[in-house]
Order: sequence, then structure tokens, then C-alpha cells
Amino acid sequence: MNLLPATLRARAFDTILIAPLSACGIMSGKPAETTPGRARTFALAGQVLALGLIVAAMDRVAFAMTRQDILELFRQLRADGNMWLDQGAQQELLGFTKSGGSNILPFTIFCVIAALLHALAAIGLRRGSRGSTAAGLYVVGMLTPLYLVGLLLVSRWMEGGVLHDFMSSSDAEMIMRSSTPDWYAPARLALLGAAATAYVMTGSVLLRRAAPVLRDWTAPRRATLILGHAPLAGLFVAVFNFVALDQAHRLSDGKYYVRLFGSGLWAYVWWSAAAMVLVWGLTWIGRRPGKSHLLVAGLGAITVPFLLFQLVTWFVMYETMKGATFDDVDGVIGSGLSWYGPALITQASLAAVAFVAAVVLTLRAARRAPLP
Repeated sequence: MNLLPATLRARAFDTILIAPLSACGIMSGKPAETTPGRARTFALAGQVLALGLIVAAMDRVAFAMTRQDILELFRQLRADGNMWLDQGAQQELLGFTKSGGSNILPFTIFCVIAALLHALAAIGLRRGSRGSTAAGLYVVGMLTPLYLVGLLLVSRWMEGGVLHDFMSSSDAEMIMRSSTPDWYAPARLALLGAAATAYVMTGSVLLRRAAPVLRDWTAPRRATLILGHAPLAGLFVAVFNFVALDQAHRLSDGKYYVRLFGSGLWAYVWWSAAAMVLVWGLTWIGRRPGKSHLLVAGLGAITVPFLLFQLVTWFVMYETMKGATFDDVDGVIGSGLSWYGPALITQASLAAVAFVAAVVLTLRAARRAPLP
């Protein structure tokens, strides 16, 4: 009974705002197949924005209560003539009261920017064509790990919230924590946990609702072929690392930091293996009929981690081998390992280019595929 009004609303939206897409099949008599992909597409953007506003209000109330308690303590100590706090602790606490809760602003800005990016992705999902749906899923997938990790970092949940600034004075830190409302840290942590859970659940719902739009479309074979070769660079880099380690160990006369680097190489091997399994899993999913929505969302989710991993391969591994964090051993690299840096750059660049090419080919193929 509720399907007819939803279908009529979707047709009206297409007729008024997306008339050029009618040639792709939206008005071909099968609107019900694309309607599920358009429903509640702005839910994630609304959740993210609501979280930012609620947490900002909670932080503001807690800041006002903490500030009032600290100022009241100062008035009592001065009235009693018993100012036992040293000058440094007084300056830190008074600086907090005069800050106006400036630490609240970064989390609010983070949520507003995240909400805007999710709204852009929702526009693609709302349009209903295969190309826009695939692009919207890709953007949502790419934003998901960034948002969840950013939620952990920017919210400062491990510190009990944004009010708990680091203070060099133990007395100031003690007063700061005793003045903070008891409900603040637990309520804020519970809210962030509930928001993260709701975000994941809503993203899963959007993924299922967008699946019918991409149901009869399969990613092109050349895209999955290129994608499957992207993580192979990790194998070559692992071999290069151990060869370079052996040469550096001999050229440096067995200095201890070169031997310590071996543990980092094995960590890289395990991370490379994990990346390989993940990418090959997406490749296998991409060749299965009816699973292309999982491929597109998965590609978005691993885009930033995969490219960052290539940056780590190129820069961090090379700089560590040079001994940048221990001693200056440029002579070892320059005299005996001149091939190591270019080899890392080449492999990391090839892996990044292959991955980006696979993403572009997949999204272009979805854009060109007509709706059933």
C-alpha cells in the first residue's frame, strides 16, 4: 500500500530535476527497480550533522559547568586566603576558563564537512542511474573509514572528551578532572558509540537498497584483471627489502639498527599479505553476477588505506633503511643500495596507478551501462 506514493514521488523527482536521464530507462515503465536505491539516501548526512550538533551542545554545557566550578574554587581559595595552587597551575586553569571552549569547534567542523561530503554522495544515489549510483556508493565507501577513524581521533574519546586538555601541573589536572561533570565522559562515549553503530547500520541499508540498480551489471573484466595485479607490487617490495637489508647489514659492518629493521620488514610482509587477500577478495566479488555493488563500495573503502600504504612503502621504508631515525647512514645507501629507492618508487607508483585505473574503469563502465 505504501509503494505507490513512493513511486509517484520518485517519478515526480525525475520529471522535474532529472529529465535528461529518462533515456536511461527511468521512465521506461520500471520505476520500482530504481526506487529502492533512492530511498532515504540522505540518512547518513543527517546522522553525521545531528551528531556534530548534539556533541557540540553537550561539550558546551559541560564546558560551562566546568568553568563555573573552577571559578568558584578560585573565589573560595582567595576569600579564605589559602591559594595553595602554584602560579603555573593557576595560569593553566584560568587559561581554560578564558578559552571559550575553543576545543569544541574542531569536532563540529569535522562533522559539518563530513555531512556535506555524505550529502554529495547521496545526490548520486538519489539520481538512480547506474553511473550515479556506483559513484555514490564509491564515495560512501571511501568516506566510511575516514569518518569512523576521524570520529575516534577528533572526538578525543580516550581523553574523556575535548575538555580534558593536557596540563603540565598535576594540581591543575586534578582540579580539571574533579570539576568536569560526572555524566560528561560516559554520556559522550555512549553517544559516539551509538552514532558509529547507527552509521554502519545505515550504510548497510543504503548498500542493500542500491543493489537492485546494479543487479544486472558486472564489472568489466579488464578492470578486475588490473585490480588483481595491483597488490602484487607488495611481493616485489618484500623481496627488495630483504635483499637491501642483507646488503646494508654487510656494508654497515653489522650495526645494530640495521638488524632491528628486519622486524619492520616482516610487519610489512604481513600487511602486504592482508592487502593482497582483501584486493583479491574484491576482484572475486566483482566477477560474480549481482555483487557489483559490493565491489564498488569495497573499492571506495580501501582507496585511501591502499594509497597510503603505497606512500608508506615508498617513503617510510626507504627513510628507515637510510637510518633516518637512528644514525646518518646515507653513505651506505648511496654506495651500495643506489637501486633501492628507485625500485620502491617504481613498484609503489605502479600499484597506485593500477588501483586508480581499476576504479576509473569500473565507474566508467557503470556509467555507460543502461538500466534494465
